[in-house]
This record gives sequence, C-alpha cells and structure tokens, in this order.
Amino acid sequence: DRVILQHRGYILKVFGWYLPLPITWIIGKTYAHEFPINDHSFNMHMEIVHPIWGKFFGYSGQMTVFQDA
Repeated sequence: DRVILQHRGYILKVFGWYLPLPITWIIGKTYAHEFPINDHSFNMHMEIVHPIWGKFFGYSGQMTVFQDA
C-alpha cells in the first residue's frame, strides 16, 4: 500500500570490477516513502540524513499528478 525508496550507496563499475564509493559520507543517505490517496494524488515524505550532521534536508506533503488534456 506504499512505495519506499531507500538509498543503498554508490558503486562504480571499472573493467568488470564493482567499486563501492564512499560518497554517502559527503552527501548522506536518502529515504522517501509515498502513500496513495486516490488515482491522482499521494502523500510523500523525503529526507537526506548525513552520518555526522544528521537530517539536513527533507520535505513532506500531499502531491497531485497533473495530466495535459
């Protein structure tokens, strides 16, 4: 009944090798979830949490999807 988006990190593929990048220490981790209200709107919560400074960006509210006629 909801969509959860959770950041798991960054990986760089070089010559077939997967190298994890420590960018999370710079940017932080992102988390978001959405709950549908009806066919055209949903509630959403999003935040970015840095491992040292904690939550430094986020938003939440009701979003509406508009379609061109």
